[in-house]
Formats: sequence, structure tokens, C-alpha cells
Amino acid sequence: MKSIGLNELRQVFRDFYVAKGHHARKSFSLVPESDKSLLLINSGMAPLKPYFAGLETPPGKRMTTCQKCLRTGDLEHVGYTARHGTFFEMMGSFSFGDYFKRESLVWGWEFCLEVLGLPEERLWASVYEEDDEAYDIWVNDVGIAPERVVRLGKEENFWEIGIGPCGPCSEVYYDRGEKYGCDSPDCKPGCDCDRYVEFWNHVFTQFSRDEAGNYTPLAHPNIDTGMGLERIACIMQDVDSIFDVDTIRGILEQVCAVSGARYGHGDAAADVSIRVITDHIRSVVFMIGDGIVPSNEGRGYVLRRLLRRAVVHGRKLGVSGLFLHGLADQAIDVSGHEYVELEEKREYIKKLILSEEERFAVTIDQGFELLGAYIEKLKGTQGAVLSGDIVFKLYDTFGFNPELAREVLEEHGITIDEDGFSAALKAQQERARKGQKATDDDAWRANEEIFRGAAATGFVGYDALLEKCYVKLIAIGGSAVPEAGEGATAAFVLDKTPFYAESGGQASDTGELTGGAIVLDKTPSCAEGGGQASDTGGLTGGAIVLDKTTSCAEGGGQASDTGELTGGAESPKAAKVLHVAKSGDVFVHTAEVTSGTFRAGDLVTAAVDPVRRNRTARSHTATHLLHAALAKALGSHVRQAGSSVDAEALRFDFTHFEALSPEKLAEVEAAVNGAIDCFLPVTTIETTPEDAKARGAAAYFDEKYGDKARLVEIGDFSAELCGGTHVRNTGEIGAFRIMSESSVGAGIRRIEAVTGTNLLTPLNQAESTIAQISGLLKARREFLLEKVSGVIEEMRETRRELEASKKASAGDIVPGLLAKAREKGAVRLVTGVFDDLDADGLRSLSDSLKAASGGLVNVLISKAGDKVTIIASITDDLLDKGLHAGKLVKELAIAGGGGGGGKADMAQAGAKDISRIPDILAAAGLFLDKLKME
Repeated sequence: MKSIGLNELRQVFRDFYVAKGHHARKSFSLVPESDKSLLLINSGMAPLKPYFAGLETPPGKRMTTCQKCLRTGDLEHVGYTARHGTFFEMMGSFSFGDYFKRESLVWGWEFCLEVLGLPEERLWASVYEEDDEAYDIWVNDVGIAPERVVRLGKEENFWEIGIGPCGPCSEVYYDRGEKYGCDSPDCKPGCDCDRYVEFWNHVFTQFSRDEAGNYTPLAHPNIDTGMGLERIACIMQDVDSIFDVDTIRGILEQVCAVSGARYGHGDAAADVSIRVITDHIRSVVFMIGDGIVPSNEGRGYVLRRLLRRAVVHGRKLGVSGLFLHGLADQAIDVSGHEYVELEEKREYIKKLILSEEERFAVTIDQGFELLGAYIEKLKGTQGAVLSGDIVFKLYDTFGFNPELAREVLEEHGITIDEDGFSAALKAQQERARKGQKATDDDAWRANEEIFRGAAATGFVGYDALLEKCYVKLIAIGGSAVPEAGEGATAAFVLDKTPFYAESGGQASDTGELTGGAIVLDKTPSCAEGGGQASDTGGLTGGAIVLDKTTSCAEGGGQASDTGELTGGAESPKAAKVLHVAKSGDVFVHTAEVTSGTFRAGDLVTAAVDPVRRNRTARSHTATHLLHAALAKALGSHVRQAGSSVDAEALRFDFTHFEALSPEKLAEVEAAVNGAIDCFLPVTTIETTPEDAKARGAAAYFDEKYGDKARLVEIGDFSAELCGGTHVRNTGEIGAFRIMSESSVGAGIRRIEAVTGTNLLTPLNQAESTIAQISGLLKARREFLLEKVSGVIEEMRETRRELEASKKASAGDIVPGLLAKAREKGAVRLVTGVFDDLDADGLRSLSDSLKAASGGLVNVLISKAGDKVTIIASITDDLLDKGLHAGKLVKELAIAGGGGGGGKADMAQAGAKDISRIPDILAAAGLFLDKLKME
């Protein structure tokens, strides 16, 4: 057999199954499209579950994929073994009710022998012990020697997860030779030794398991096979480790080049770190390529954890600078041909990694120093345990997650107080929960259970703001009720509605439900108003049409019933619609009844507030323009990461690695307003997601679309899949103004903006502020800038004089500070806390102390508002003994929740919490106590 590269293996597998009539589909994203049970795609069949379950129609009854996968369940083993990894690719062949066992096994054998050229005598197979059919296919159809087909039990060769589809499986093994065996005469697949490597699993989904444990044959059984690409590459390239496969080895060698470390030269700890970095940079690159950004929850936390774990292992190899972003190039180079999104987003991926590295670098060294100090204290203690509160502080303050702390501590035989950490974390989460405001849709969520059986609501709001509807259900307090009277707040379900329900980041419509009085869609009559009396006249018609009747119509030879229609005028009733939300396909209208009584079965008129709808539509269309303008100004990596649009303003979150300059913001704003001035048509088309994306449409992040999707095109400026409401042309937006741009997390920026007449609010506020300033300074507007500049210069001069006075008086307190100094051997620690003394004043006082005496360590602190400034200085005679002010001030900053540094003789730090000044002073005392001076 010849050696085949990993990229070539992927291609020959795909070509083989395409020749067998399979539809080749590129890898799905690592982000599950609609599977809430998964954080990340972790197997080849995971994104295909809707096809296997019959919920969606596959593009072909036969499919083949090479799927990106990521697993972190064995993260603690990654790097410590030669086989464990987080990112891998799974090649698969699938049949959805088409072919079954014979074709799957026969074709699999053909691929192994004729395409890969694997020696037949080294191949073994296993089957489920009760699966005689698979055994017969292997022996009689494939022709493998019976002694090389092993029957194994349910645990090894039967695939099932709870109830539902399941079935036996058959695995293909490669015999690596006796040198990897256990010397047992019965050594074969199923043995725990390393001789037999399973590389291909054929799953035969032929049963459905019920809760009683019964297995019922499926009418249309399926095939799901999976072959690990890295694993078969190890076999084809005759290497023992995934880290020796050609593409991965290229990344590993780059890690060695950057770190200066040597792989496989007897340094086990270095080898672990090299493998961790090699594996993690692959995962990080692919995750960012699929739109994941670092965060403190969900898949973003997985990304941040992997990235920071790699940085920590870089520190273990002696790499002190920012290095991880540079390794991304190699990871992209070896995979970018197959996964073009990596090549397209190369610069974005690197910059996002660099941004996260820079954020982590600010705290990692401080975290390591603090952790190192605790390790020194606990070292040599039998059964040493680090307090959970300290571990939480490392995590909360320095981003040093407990997994990393655990790894470092284990090397020194120290464990973590897990219960204490969990308690501290839970307390923080509870505080966060209490700080959250209740959402607008709390009222209807209490009723959500009773909506599950209701018929889907027809939405007519794209074309109408006024519609006659029937009340299908009314609920109050979690129970269905027959009626809702004046003063009640209830949840209404209608048969159809013009009200847009909150979704896709767009706020819901508000408006009114009315009934009782006759409401016409249109009328020639003038309503009373403006001092004019209303028109009068009559409503006439021929036949009366009822929605339902007790009378039998003439037909079938039978005469019709006769009788009487009677009734009086029902009292008018009205309800104010406060919010609309979805419960599945049911629209739930939360409304306050302002008059009359509503009953289930009533015919009502649903009227949307047109002003709110129009203002919201302006905001929504503007977000599409903003999205397109950002992509053009910043690059194709820009991707929506969230949005919120309502009648007052819009908020748009997007992926980008740095703050936008004022020039860039002006460019984006100008592009949006340029599109508005062009009065571009806004058109909607119902099409398939695939067709829409082929036309260049952008899809909202993490949103799952069905067979039909609504494509919103704005001239040739923008095209997006979107279910929201929009203006008819961009001119209706009027104008667009960016109010702020900020960060909401690593790699995620946020723009807040207003449109149309909403611009008047900030303009009027600005006008009012300018008028007030003019009045306070007694200056006309045209001279206001000059006047303000003069006032600022006067304040600066006054401040300089005040600081000079403070410095002069500070020198008078030197004797008092020296008299209170703490001593340890030849070293004296001087500490002092002052109000509103700037950094220059602290440095001047420090210089006075050093001039007055030798052998001093000075820690001087000033508090101004909520800001803390720390100066640490050391006299020259102590520098020769190894004391360093820069290192000292780092420890002090850690205690104060801030940061800083400096030279050996003097250093400065800052913090933002004056309540932690006692902690800073305690840290200074601890520094003195730890000194080992001769």
C-alpha cells in the first residue's frame, strides 16, 4: 500500500461514493443549525439527523460528506496521549431508506482494497453477535475469511441512544502487527491492546426502540457510516500518532519553530505542550471560520478555553510574547483548499486570535504569579487543597479558568476545593440573575403550555395592518377562560393576525382589538371630527351571509328552513395589544381589555399601530443597509452576531476584531445614507434558502430556515434572508445616524443608531445642551468654542497651582511616614493613603522618602473618586538584593483588581475600586513578610 496524504484521502473517498450515485455535500458548519441538544457538531451524522428522522427531505437518498467535528469531552487527555484531539474530520456515506447492509459492506470493502490498497490479510471485521445477516455478507458476499469476522456484544456493536431509531453496527479494523499486541493467543478486535485499530463503522439503523425496550423493524432502514480521516491517514502513512500525519505534523513543526522546543527528544512535558498547541490551533481556526467568537458561555466559552489553554502551554514552553495568531497561517494553509471559508477569513481569524491573546496577556502573567505564590505556600503540604474562593478569583479577575488552574496545580500535587469554587460561581450567577429585568413577554409565557395544541395562526401582516379575525382562545394566569372583561390582561389567540410577533431581533407590533360596533375596511362616509358632523346614510345589500347557521339550505329535493334573524347591537369592546410573541406557530397577543368583554369565538378587528410599525420597519431595513455597508468597508468577515430593532432605535452586533475609527464610522454612515438617498426598491421573494444564498443572500446568525425562505433585496446594495417587516424603498427611512460603537465581547462590536424622525430627539437634546452651556458661560454660540477653551486653560492653571501646593505640604509628612514604617531585618516598609494626590505628587513624595533614608520600600496610594493610583518605589541599596518595584506593583495591582508595572526602582499601577485599598495594603505587608533578606 502506498502512503496517501490527508487531503488526498478526503478527495478519493468523496470521488468513490459520488461514482456510486451519492450526492456529495460539503461539510456543515460546526455550529448546529437547529439541534438544541448539541453545542457543537461532534459526529458525521449529527447534522443529518433531520434527514434520518424524516423531518426534512435530503438532497438525495444517497449522500456522502466529510464533516468537521469537535469534541472536548476528553480535553484533559489532549496532549497527554498521541491519539486524543479536539478537532477531527469524519468521512461518511449515508443511505436514507435506499440501499442497506450488503451494498454498504461490499462497497466499503471495495474502497479499502481497490482504492486505498490496504492489504487484505490485515483487515478484520466485527459484527453484532446476533446479526447473522451482516456476518453472512462479510463471509459469503465480501469473501473475508470467517476467522477474521468477530462477533461482539451490544456494548461494542449496537448503536442506540435512548428510545427511537437504533440498530447493529459492523466495524472494520486494521491489524498493525504483533509488536503492538498483548501476546494473548486470543488477541483480536475487541481486545484492549493497541494492535487492532478500528477505522470505519457501518451503522445499520433498522429498528425503533420503545420505552418498554421493544425493538420494532423500520419500514425504511438507513445506513450511516463514519471513517475518521485522521485515523485512516495514520494507517496509510504508517505512523503511530495523529500528530505525525502530514498536515498536522506541518503545524506541529511550526509550533516547534516558534517556541524553540524540540519534539520527541525526551522532554515529556514539552511534548505535551507542543501537542496541545498543535491540536488547539486547528480547533480555534475552524471555530472562528464558522463564526464562533470567544465569550464566557456556550460554544464561545469552548473557543476561549481552547485558545487560552494553548497560550498557557506556550508559556510552559518559554514563549513570552503573542504567538498563537501566527500559527493560524499554517493551519489555514493545510486545510484552506477544502475549506475555503478559512482562506477567505484568514486575516479576520488571525486578528481575532491576536485580540484574544492580547486580552489574556494582560492578566495571565499576573494570574500565574498569584497562583505561583499560593503554590509556594502549599508546596510540601500533605493533601494540599487550594481554596475555591481563590480559584474563583483567578477565574473572575484574571480569566484564568479553573481547568487551567487545575492542570498547573496537579503538577505540584495540589487539588482544588471544587465545592468552594462551585459555590462562589453559583453566588455570582445568582447575583447576575437578580440584576436582570423581566422580559416583556412574561405574561404570555405563563400560558405557553395551553397554546401547544392550538392551530397555527395565519400571518397577514406583510400586506395588511387591519384585519377581521376570530378569537380562538383566551388565557389568563395559565388557564384557558371563556371570556376576559374590562381591566383584565389576557393572552389572545386569533385565527389570523396582522400583528408581527417578536422574532429575529424585531420588536412586536402593538395596536388594538375591537369588536361590537361595525368596522369597515373602507368607507365613503366622513367620520365626525374637526367640528364637522359625520355623514349619514344607509348600509344596504342583497343577501345576508353568515359564517355559520342552524338553518338547512334548500337542496336534495328538500325545501329550506324558514325562520327569523334577530339581534341587538352588542356593546363595543376594545383591548390594547401590548405585545405579540410566538409559541411555535401560534401568535400570542398579550392585551389589556379597556372596555367591554371579549369571548372565545368573537369576530374582532385587529388593528396594528401604523406609526410604530413604520418606525420599526425603518429601523429594520436600516440594519440591512448597515450590514452591507460594514462588510464593504471592513471586509467579508463581517457577520451579524445579533440585532434589536424597534420604533425608537436599532442595535446591530457584528463580528470584527477592533474598534472602528471615526473615519470608518463616517464612511459606513455615509454609505447607508447614500443608499437611502437613492430610494432603492425593497423587494421580497419567497424562495429556497439554497437559491437565496446562491444569489448572494446573507443569512442571520444561527437561524434555521425551512424549505421556503423570505429573501429581502434592496436594489443591488443588500440581499438577506429575513422574516421581518420593511419599508417599500429606502427613501422612506429618511436618514440614518450612528449614535455609538462599542465592544460587547472579544471579536464582537455593536453599533447603535436611529433613523427618520427619531433623529430629532438627539438633535433637540444637543440644541438644548448648547443653549444651556451658552447661558452658563454667557457667550454667544459662535464664540462658544473659544470661551470653553479659555475656561479649560484656567482650570488647568488652577490645578497646577493646587498640585504644587499639595507637593509642598506632602514633604512635611515624611517624618511621620518614616516613624510608622514596618521593619524586617534591614528593610523598612512605608505605606500611606492620600486623597486626590495625582501620580506626580505621589512620585514626588516617594522621592522625598528615598532621599531621607535608605533601606526603604515605599507603597503610596491615592484615591480620587472611584480611581486608585499606586506608586511603589525601592531605594537603590535594596536593588542589589533583588528587590524590584515593577514586580511588587504587579502584586499590589492584582490585590486591587487593576494592573500596572514599571522599572526596578519605581513603578505605577491603577485600580478602579477604592474598597480594595485594604487588600492592597495587606499585599504590601505580605510582600515584606515573604522577604528572605540576609
